[in-house]
Amino acid sequence: MGIRERKRADEPIEWNDLKSMRFTRAVIFETSRLATIVNGVLRKTTQEMELNGYVIPKGWRIYVYTREVNYDPFLYPDPLAFNPWRWMDKGLESQNYFLIFGGGTRQCPGKELGIAEISTFLHYFVTRYRWEEVGGEKLMKFPRVEAPNGLHIRVSSY
Repeated sequence: MGIRERKRADEPIEWNDLKSMRFTRAVIFETSRLATIVNGVLRKTTQEMELNGYVIPKGWRIYVYTREVNYDPFLYPDPLAFNPWRWMDKGLESQNYFLIFGGGTRQCPGKELGIAEISTFLHYFVTRYRWEEVGGEKLMKFPRVEAPNGLHIRVSSY
């Protein structure tokens, strides 16, 4: 881990450290793609438009179901596989079809703060603790990741 090589264990991570955590960011995006929290976004048409032969009048509200986009094999080859490397290779984050945080002028203003918080948690959880699954049922991985009776883990410090 790059940060562990540059810093002592008791040194806090800083903004530049967070920006360097490209793979962590990729893991967050891939997890978000597979286990979408918000299933879609509501939008209002600003002009009449035609979509697949249907006319949608100006002013109508449309619900964009983002979960389907997240599993589109054209956009994400082998869409059911957990593959954070896909985010390293393509620059998928900048594409208009990645709507985990919304898009355009209505993109979530807390996107970067949320990613920073999750990255910070993951950094300390991975570098300072070890964990193992104990008891309970196994995770269900399709159609989305679920732990029906909770995910029971034992956490201990190194």
